[in-house]
Amino acid sequence: LWNPETEWPSCLRITDGKTAALFASSAAGVAALGGASAEGVAALEACGQGIGRAFQILDDVQDFVPLRSGWGKERLKDLKEGIVTLPLAVALARGRGPAVRQVLRYLEGRGQVPLDPASVYALLDETSALAVCRRFARRLCQRPLARAEPFLQTDGLPRLVAALLAGLRDTPGGSHHQRPHHLPPLV
Repeated sequence: LWNPETEWPSCLRITDGKTAALFASSAAGVAALGGASAEGVAALEACGQGIGRAFQILDDVQDFVPLRSGWGKERLKDLKEGIVTLPLAVALARGRGPAVRQVLRYLEGRGQVPLDPASVYALLDETSALAVCRRFARRLCQRPLARAEPFLQTDGLPRLVAALLAGLRDTPGGSHHQRPHHLPPLV
């Protein structure tokens, strides 16, 4: 927590240890219970891991900009708790201006230094971090899903994956996203 030096590999290790592991073991278990071959179980387990990683990245993006109405996640919740997720790690690594310095001060001060949310959104815009994360999540799904496709016997999983991937698309007009207009400083 509160680590401004968090990098991509750390974020992915955390994701692999929770959401991706859950999706992978669930997919493998269903495949095994359904009588799939060892090759089918392995393919669906890899597919579950890729989808789990993508799902977690989408959830992390949603912390900054809700992608669908009704998902109800509080904006900037992870940042307020000192959690540096993949989108913020990307933004911190790529940022160079005053916005990155303000976010770094907030993290280094363990949330005790005021942070204007506009700086967070400026940093995300400057670095295209949300678009980068969405593209990365799409790539995480493509190869495992292609490998698992021969073993899928139901259209339920492909529909779920299609809905997930629809949420991962870049917003129209590039990396810009809808910003909240009135957010109090984070303290």
